[in-house]
Amino acid sequence: MKRAPVLTVVLLVSALVLAGCGRADDGEVDGPVTIDDSPATGEIIVWTAGGNDGRLAPFIETFESDNPEASVEVTDVPWNEMATKVTSAIAAGTAPDLVLMGLADIPTLIAADGVQPVAEGVVDASTILSDVQAATEHEGTSYGVPWFVDTRLFCYRKDFAALAGLSAPTTWEELLAFSEALKVPALRESPLLVPIGADEPVGEFILPLLGQAGGAAMNADNTQYTLDTPEMVEALGYYGSLFTDGHATADGTAGGDPIGDALVGRIAAFYVGTWIIPAIEAQVGPQLVESAVACTEVPAGPAGNPSYLGAATWAVPTDAANFDGAFKLVRSLATLEAQQELYDQTRELPAVTAAWDYPALDADPWLATARAQLESVVIAPPVPSWNELAQTIAIESEKVARGTTTAQDAATAIQAKADELGTGW
Repeated sequence: MKRAPVLTVVLLVSALVLAGCGRADDGEVDGPVTIDDSPATGEIIVWTAGGNDGRLAPFIETFESDNPEASVEVTDVPWNEMATKVTSAIAAGTAPDLVLMGLADIPTLIAADGVQPVAEGVVDASTILSDVQAATEHEGTSYGVPWFVDTRLFCYRKDFAALAGLSAPTTWEELLAFSEALKVPALRESPLLVPIGADEPVGEFILPLLGQAGGAAMNADNTQYTLDTPEMVEALGYYGSLFTDGHATADGTAGGDPIGDALVGRIAAFYVGTWIIPAIEAQVGPQLVESAVACTEVPAGPAGNPSYLGAATWAVPTDAANFDGAFKLVRSLATLEAQQELYDQTRELPAVTAAWDYPALDADPWLATARAQLESVVIAPPVPSWNELAQTIAIESEKVARGTTTAQDAATAIQAKADELGTGW
């Protein structure tokens, strides 16, 4: 999902197949189990990612109080290691009972029979933001429960912009002019922070550009990649120009800390998830955020301004020892009250859309911008091969950014890799 440099997945599908993944009793999952209303019992092993163990803690305290015969043990790992750890554990027969993963990782587990369908009685799928709910499904069955959602915004130093007499850019062309005007002093010679390289989430940046150019990564029924197109060439060309024309540097930020570098002036603008405001406030306090930082919807290309949409998503591995307890824990996290409390604790945007009517959330100006952006979003293609293909997109995009290949040649190479991989189903 969001905080990771990139959600790199080492696909262990063959290992999982050899391990015969399935429910321990019969070797396969025939369909969703049903969870009753009795209290949870036993130990529930949970793996979270990216520091979400701390966010989960108050909810676990409540859950254990309500279910006194249950206990929850949480381990947190980096986002970019989670998928590999989970698939390795499944292959070894040591899977946890519940994992929190990026939305784009769920299809990999589905294809490997490594995750079981969401149990009946856990959550009403119609209450979840429809775009992310659809991405958890395969052939009409859901395999994950989104906890909170995240979309990218365009954030910038509004004090720098004010000194230059600038307003927030709303189009690609305005962004280039905005950046050009901020190329002084020399400290901001490259005003924009743009991801580049195999260790950065370049695919999450290119997908919206492709949408903004009027294209899509796959055909309408998600059965074939469509990446060698004029729209992809336009998206890659625009991406490359951000570097070749000096708006962004291929070296990233001088300090390696986007928030810190923006606050001290090394960069002036960046695309980032909606988590950025609480993170900045925690680092420097709300007063500086109010005076120096603004976030808007992403600038539009010729076909509009879709942004990337992700979600932190709960999934129960197929061979979870305590799947009943795991699903009951997820059910407690998906209630309206818990989703509102999630906002109070974290200022994340709940996945249950009814929670958006919560007065505290509804009055948050930063989330108002995020909710407006949610009217125009793209998600990662919901197919198992996407994470591997995203690595090729990052590699080929970097070549365009460094001027060692053309946008057309990059699009052709990306499509060739896509054809080789297929969808992964």
